[in-house]
Amino acid sequence: MPIRPGEDWGVEVTTPPANAVVAATDREIADCLLAGCPVIVRGGSLHSSLGSPTGELISRELSVDLLEILDQSSGERLGVAVSNVLIRRRGILGVLRGRILLASNCGEFNGVSACPRAHPNDGHVDVLEVDHSMSMRQRRQAFRKAMSGSHLPHPALKARAVESIDVRVHANEEIVADGVAISAVGSISIAVCADAGTIFI
Repeated sequence: MPIRPGEDWGVEVTTPPANAVVAATDREIADCLLAGCPVIVRGGSLHSSLGSPTGELISRELSVDLLEILDQSSGERLGVAVSNVLIRRRGILGVLRGRILLASNCGEFNGVSACPRAHPNDGHVDVLEVDHSMSMRQRRQAFRKAMSGSHLPHPALKARAVESIDVRVHANEEIVADGVAISAVGSISIAVCADAGTIFI
């Protein structure tokens, strides 16, 4: 059951189950959760959002959500993410021009607090949209402010929390789920799978 504001998250533990896997990236965490394996989190954006715990000892068992990416026309699952799904223009400068859509489960993205109200087990996907009209200079300023989560509000940025979002992906755009590119064009959905698995920190 997703947490509610003010509730304690998870339970205190001292040892993980014997089949727990240590994962150092968001992609590894998502793959383990998809396979039904409990995960000891030791890297990635989710790890950063949880305070970057280190070492072999664990202290807490937590339920987390996953984000599922679906092709609307076929219903096919295109991928899953435990931290973030990014839609941006293709190319090295893709984040500096055109629209950007970030669907976040944990709020952290590339070292910044992109969606500061996100929580990995609240049953919602936090969405940050960058309008295509936002200049390169404004984007750089917003990125610097996002280090502390102070980039919002902004007239060219739209933030909201939803259970799912429908998006049309254009031929000049790409989908990146937990750092891995997914090839798809057309209408997709990004939806929350609540309580999708168990992690340990």
